[in-house]
Amino acid sequence: MLKKCAPFVVAFNEVFSRINLKSPDETTSFEVTERAPLSQDGLQEITVSKNRNGNQEDKVYLLAKGEKTSVAVALEPKSKTLMPINNTPRLFLGFPLIGTENFSFPAVINSFEFTPTEHRDGVFLGQAANEANRENETVIEEACELLVDLVQFAAESDYRNVYELANVPAIREQKWLDRDWLQETLKYQFIEKVRQTPAVLNENGDTRAPEDATLPLAKTENGVKALWDLLDKTESFRDALPRRNEAVGWQVALKSWADVRKVEQMSFDEARDGVNLAKYIEEATHRDGDCGTIEDLQNLLREDIEAVEWLNRLHDFLNKDGLREEVSKYHIVPDQDGFLDKLSNLYRDQDIAEELKDIAVLLNWDIRQELRDTRLSSLDNEVGKGDWNGEYILGKILKDIRKRAEDDPDNDFAEASVRLFAWIVAQEKWDSLRDFPVFAKRNDSGELATFSLKRTEAGDDPFLAPVRAWTKNLQRYFELFPRRYILADDFFKAVSDSDVWQTLDEQGFLKRNVIITKDVHFGTFLPDEPLSEKSEHKTIEKVAVTNVAFFTAKDVGAIDRVRKSQRLARIFWRFLTEWLVVNDYEGLEVKEACCDCDKTHRYYQAEWLEPLVKRMWVPLGGDRCDRATAQSLANLLRDGEWELGSLKENPVAIKLLEAIGVTQFDLTREFVAENPKTRQELDNAFIDMLATADGDINYLNHARNYIEDLKIKKQRVHKNQHLGKLVEQLVRKSLESEGFTVKRKPIGSDFEIKPDSVEDEEEMGIELAREDQRWLVEVKATRGQEVRMTATQARKAVEQRDSFLLCVVPVGDVDPELDTVRDAMRFVEKIGNRVKRLCNDLDGLEDLRDNITADKSSGVQLEVLSGTTRFRVRSSVWENDGFPLEDLAERLR
Repeated sequence: MLKKCAPFVVAFNEVFSRINLKSPDETTSFEVTERAPLSQDGLQEITVSKNRNGNQEDKVYLLAKGEKTSVAVALEPKSKTLMPINNTPRLFLGFPLIGTENFSFPAVINSFEFTPTEHRDGVFLGQAANEANRENETVIEEACELLVDLVQFAAESDYRNVYELANVPAIREQKWLDRDWLQETLKYQFIEKVRQTPAVLNENGDTRAPEDATLPLAKTENGVKALWDLLDKTESFRDALPRRNEAVGWQVALKSWADVRKVEQMSFDEARDGVNLAKYIEEATHRDGDCGTIEDLQNLLREDIEAVEWLNRLHDFLNKDGLREEVSKYHIVPDQDGFLDKLSNLYRDQDIAEELKDIAVLLNWDIRQELRDTRLSSLDNEVGKGDWNGEYILGKILKDIRKRAEDDPDNDFAEASVRLFAWIVAQEKWDSLRDFPVFAKRNDSGELATFSLKRTEAGDDPFLAPVRAWTKNLQRYFELFPRRYILADDFFKAVSDSDVWQTLDEQGFLKRNVIITKDVHFGTFLPDEPLSEKSEHKTIEKVAVTNVAFFTAKDVGAIDRVRKSQRLARIFWRFLTEWLVVNDYEGLEVKEACCDCDKTHRYYQAEWLEPLVKRMWVPLGGDRCDRATAQSLANLLRDGEWELGSLKENPVAIKLLEAIGVTQFDLTREFVAENPKTRQELDNAFIDMLATADGDINYLNHARNYIEDLKIKKQRVHKNQHLGKLVEQLVRKSLESEGFTVKRKPIGSDFEIKPDSVEDEEEMGIELAREDQRWLVEVKATRGQEVRMTATQARKAVEQRDSFLLCVVPVGDVDPELDTVRDAMRFVEKIGNRVKRLCNDLDGLEDLRDNITADKSSGVQLEVLSGTTRFRVRSSVWENDGFPLEDLAERLR
């Protein structure tokens, strides 16, 4: 105790130059080596040297001297760090009053005015209304003032741990002490004055009074630091915070004030704990009765701080500090829409798909405002209002969307239906499609026709997949089927994977094909009709039959639809002859089955044949219609795009005619001859052909081949004429603006091109041998790698030389169009030079044929086939030496 007190003794008593302590083991001395006056009157820094057996150690103290007393606190040597006073008497009368170690004061008080107790273990304070008590009380009150001065000086001088001077020890029971008096004295003479003194230093070195500061409170030192970090990220609190490494010390000091005053720590305005921070967030983000938002919180934070991450750390702190229940009433938990709500109002999101949430919003369910933000990992273990998972949300959305389909199938419903459908099939939750509300192809007014998906039984008319999900060849016939039973194309845009639609077909929800197969007791025996009416006719055993979806459905089925429109009826015929007979080819096979009448009858497996034969579906114009006969079908098809030749290419279609009782010959005759007179002439011509051929079928086949050749040549001539018109149009458009005239030249070339006048010719700088020079252009089309010129054309090219041009137009398998011809056409100059030698050799063709036809050196070759001579020009000629249309005018200058 002597060693602890000796430095204070020499510091307080300037009459002592040294204190020596001796024992058998050591000699220790204490002496003041420096008393440095400080900037404030009455303050000094005192250095006490401690020498133990020759080893020197310095101790430093701050001392404030008043009229009746002095107050001293310890400093860490060689630093401006304040040290706590531990186990040292707090009251000195020159020498320590042993027994005052627990006196409630954060510094050492020395006064020669003290009146001590008999045993010098204290001073009478508040014990009696006598002079000794009053004097002692005056000393303590002055000591409070001096210590406040020390606090202010230390803070302004950037001393560390100023809170050590503000930490008031608890008031202990002493015989010589009136605790109530000391409590009141410390409360008003020290604590309140310290709270008003600039004593708290922040990270920037600025000071402010504790009552204007923000002092974080928590249950652990780590908690204080965590709360400090949170407060430091806010714009409002960061500059009011003490230094981070002093925050715990200020919390201890604040607690000591609360103990002295016998109040809660949070009764001080400067105190800030987790609950208080939660309350602040709620109040600062509150907006006219509405919950605050993450954006509002973001405005409270520093620019470099992300609000959700800050909240995540806040809730982690609240959990660790045991404040979860206390903060449950505050709106400090963000929902997934960015609003701040109570934890108890929000559900925990158990991996609910974002797409489901988006769909819920389309159905006017603000689901995200009921779900806790999943980024708050610190709340993962907090149940809140409960748990929501994907299955629950899907079930609720399905319920909502079904009601919406009944009440208000608007555009939001349509989008929700499409997106939920796409999500369900992506997750392969096929059972969720039972009674799932969808909509059909929109009608002309854009209104939605809704229906619910069901797994159809075999043979029932199914709902059809979107047209673009059908097999490609079937898509062109979509008009034949009722729009209200075809899923809208919106669904295909969302799900374009053909495998998905195939699965939906296999699951029985939607069909990509319109052919239906079922097993029935069949009673239609077309090949054997008419049957006896005395018996019921049905197969004894069930047989497999095929039908077409919505084929005979009243008003909306194909039969009822086409009978009102010749256009649809023609499409229907093509559907029958080009698609249905191909995809249901077994349906036209004649089969046999035992009938209830004890006989065997023949039948077609295609159930759709019966209405095709027996119902009146071929429109005749107006409101009239007829059954399918050769005449009615011919009248229907004659003015359409359907051709008789298509039957020849599709023998299964001929079987269809046989099945409905129309022969190919009758249909052909009615198709070609549209009135009785023409039919009579056709019959006569055919009879004459038979008579001329003596009934020999071979002669008729030769005649047919001859007619086919004529037809092919006619088609070729038509295509060539079309190509010639395109080339003429392009050349005319390109050259007329340059002063040329273009006209057809039937002999020797396809076109003749010449300048309008001599003046134009001279102005273009063209050298001409005679006044009216002409250029001849020969046009050739090819689908291969060469074109052929006749001998006449080749000799003309030799004769005309520079005024002869070869124009080559490579074309594909389809009829050429203007843009295609423009890009592909190439002009070749001086082709006569290339064929000149071959023309000379042509005169001795019989003797030199073998050598002539083998010569390919110049890119052209002589060809002699069946007595006809051709000059073959290879593609390398026009590809390497040809020039495009845009260069033609320049080359002719």
